[in-house]
Amino acid sequence: MATPGILAAAAAGVGVLILAARAAVNERTDEIYEPAPTFEPDPFLIPSYDFDFTFEPPDYDFTFDLPAWDLMPAPELQPVDLGTPMRTSAAGITLIKRWESLHLTAYRDPGGVPTIGWGHTGPDVYMGLTITSRRAQDLFDQDLRDAESAVFRYITVPLTQGQFDALVSFVFNVGAGALATSRLRRKLNARDYAGAAAEFDRWVYDKEASPDPLPGLVSRRNQEQALFTA
Repeated sequence: MATPGILAAAAAGVGVLILAARAAVNERTDEIYEPAPTFEPDPFLIPSYDFDFTFEPPDYDFTFDLPAWDLMPAPELQPVDLGTPMRTSAAGITLIKRWESLHLTAYRDPGGVPTIGWGHTGPDVYMGLTITSRRAQDLFDQDLRDAESAVFRYITVPLTQGQFDALVSFVFNVGAGALATSRLRRKLNARDYAGAAAEFDRWVYDKEASPDPLPGLVSRRNQEQALFTA
């Protein structure tokens, strides 16, 4: 069994070894972390540059003379032709009203169709119906626009005012469907104006009224033909 004296001596020996180890570590650390020597550059070996960043801006002259806009005359505005559709002339309207005449009470035309106003027909017309002169004019204006629209839709060649008026009167009387399927239309769109004018003579019949030409239609077609060829 170790005596207290032996243990004390052993402990003292261990302490001496620890102190010696620490001293060795400190010495090694000083060797590792010894600061590097500083480098002082030689001023005679480094070139010196003397930069001058000052400059004089160029002398630009931004002034110039403006035109005297207030003294310049305004440009003259010219009307722009937007291709206004042709409308029935006063002569054309007079021709239509002469043959239709005004009726404020519904009546049956030669074909037995209920009619009122200035030759207005349709599902809104029935026997016994009465209207005012103002209403008759409104119906006429609408029927006239419809006839004009049919001419615009089915005729593709240039027309004079007289030709347009004659065609509108024709459609107002026989209807847009008649123009659409007629030889008059085919000849006219083929630019056979003379042949188209001759076709008015064919539209003088009302099969519901008589197998013979109706004198009133003969006279009306003659006047439309004369207007077309004028």
